[in-house]
Amino acid sequence: NIAFVNLLCALPIALLGTVEDLTNRVSALARLLVSLVSAILLVYVAATLISPTGFEPFDWFLALPGLAALLTVLSITAKCHAINIIDGLNGLASGTCILILGTISCLAGGYDNWSLSLAALTVLLPTVGFFLVNFPKGMIFLGDGGSYFLGMIVAVLAINLPAAIPEVSSFASLLMVSYPIYETVRSYVRRFRNPGQALMQPDDKHLHSRLFKLLNSRLPWSRFAKNAAASLIVLIFPASGCLMAFMFHSAVEVLVLCLCLKILCYELLMHLVKKNI
Repeated sequence: NIAFVNLLCALPIALLGTVEDLTNRVSALARLLVSLVSAILLVYVAATLISPTGFEPFDWFLALPGLAALLTVLSITAKCHAINIIDGLNGLASGTCILILGTISCLAGGYDNWSLSLAALTVLLPTVGFFLVNFPKGMIFLGDGGSYFLGMIVAVLAINLPAAIPEVSSFASLLMVSYPIYETVRSYVRRFRNPGQALMQPDDKHLHSRLFKLLNSRLPWSRFAKNAAASLIVLIFPASGCLMAFMFHSAVEVLVLCLCLKILCYELLMHLVKKNI
């Protein structure tokens, strides 16, 4: 059973993340290495592999020996840590995953791939249950174990969608997951450019952190209300990405344009937030 194999492959990082939640003694490097192990298992044991996108310049690179496997490992690892990075506001990480999983389930069902649609739905339903308890008052949290595991499973389903349904471009999957992935890449670039900060050291300079800080200083609401408002604003990014991916899932050029537009909007909002803090 491929679903069971996927769960087993994702187990190492889920268990290590849970140990970190309980002890707070697992280094960021150890978590990164174990997430790489889980990602490698998913590629070579569960046969998860990024499929051609339909965008010629990109597909040329994918055709190089071993590059598709390497890119898949890096993508799964990035997504795994991306969900952990955006897990800073109530409902943001789980809400992002709900939007992605719902889009995958709908697209797969639309092409009569009910096994993939059901797999996404199986992860979606408990995530919705978690969201209802987590948002807006944070009565329960994902923790590292939950966010790593959820991020890895979502990554696998997003990669398997175009692999199972050729009518869906891999760029549709990339557009769906682009917000947390871009947040992660941007964070590492920012830390790399700052000699005074360790590359894997957490900080409060993410979009959701800065937006909450801005709302916290400007609005006379309760902390829960400001947290919820910031989360809902940022959720516009994954929501818009999923909507565009659903609408234009076969139109590669449109998907690339949507991805560029989404990054531009992110940078514009980040600039406005930083300017007004």
